Amino acid sequence: MPGFVLCVARLLPYKNVDAVIEAVARVPDARLVIVGTGPEESRLRHLAAAGAEGRVTFAGRVPDEQLRWVYRNSAALIAASIEDYGLTPLEAAAFGKPSVALRAGGFLDTIVEDCTGVFFDSLDRSQMADALNRALTREWSAGDLTAHAEQFSTARFQDRLRAVVDGVLA
Repeated sequence: MPGFVLCVARLLPYKNVDAVIEAVARVPDARLVIVGTGPEESRLRHLAAAGAEGRVTFAGRVPDEQLRWVYRNSAALIAASIEDYGLTPLEAAAFGKPSVALRAGGFLDTIVEDCTGVFFDSLDRSQMADALNRALTREWSAGDLTAHAEQFSTARFQDRLRAVVDGVLA
């Protein structure tokens, strides 16, 4: 399996990184890189050591250049929290990488199922592992992924805002 699974999150309880670790542990040969720090780090390190057989790397907080490197070299992003806005799937898509995410919150706005990612419906570790395995064993179009991310670019936002303002002024 090329690359690794990437999780970019503050290590807080509601981010459900523990579920991510346990799900990745169920996918043979999958490796996980976690970018982020927080109060859950010690507990998560113990969980990873106990169940993922050395397949989890905690990268901590990384500079932007290194973050771009991990996105570029990952196989997919996994996210298991309920977010107001699904930013990390857009970051992954900008690098041509799919996302595996909880079908909830902002991820519903930023992931197109089977085009830019795969959803799981609950934090059930088997369901999460199945979704991750589906994402890792299929071909993804990097062009479709990056085109999707471009829809959320600053330039696109500015163009849409200008159009709305021009429409109101007209």
